[in-house]
Amino acid sequence: MKALQTLYKQTFGIEPASVVTLPGAGSNRVYVRFAAADGQTCIGAWGKDVEENRTFLYLARHFSAKGLPVPRVLGVSADEQCYLLSDLGDVSLHGALAAWREQGYDEGSELAEEGYALLLRTLRRLPHFQVEGAQGLDFERLLSPNCFCRRSVMFDLNYFKYCFLKTSDLPFDEMRLEDDFEALTEALVEGVDNETNFLYRDFQSRNVMICGSDQFMIDFQG
Repeated sequence: MKALQTLYKQTFGIEPASVVTLPGAGSNRVYVRFAAADGQTCIGAWGKDVEENRTFLYLARHFSAKGLPVPRVLGVSADEQCYLLSDLGDVSLHGALAAWREQGYDEGSELAEEGYALLLRTLRRLPHFQVEGAQGLDFERLLSPNCFCRRSVMFDLNYFKYCFLKTSDLPFDEMRLEDDFEALTEALVEGVDNETNFLYRDFQSRNVMICGSDQFMIDFQG
């Protein structure tokens, strides 16, 4: 926390008026919200994995230069363990949809249509990241593995099996599932050009922030 406050003062020349620790959402990083006396806020992040930090910061700057909706990098500490980002608020796509579900909206209702429209706008962002975001991208600066290979696909599929299916008590035929995994893997890696497309692996609702009328992506892995 002290290192983040030091970076804040170095970046803005003032002490923050308030510091609030934010939920980590399953990450090993520490997040805080800084507020100045005039109400201006920003997000501070601390992570001990410097390579992971470097990759995130590189991608954030690269995507921002492409005009893609990501948080702006405001400052980085000399040891690259701390950085400051623009504040995109507290409402994630996941949170917004969950709140609407709690209201018990009906299929075809105005609230349901608003939710579907928000999902559609968000999904339309994805090809821009994967195609436009790949232009001029230095893939050697991404975390390993930096290409979409058979191992990468199987890692994600097995994550789904062990962290979702096996914990949900849903009945399934494991041998048939493995057959499906193998078929899907073959289809995904066949003809893949890892030099012209960026694979946004963690494009999910918790990593999309709703800020005003726009959607911003806050976590990306190559």
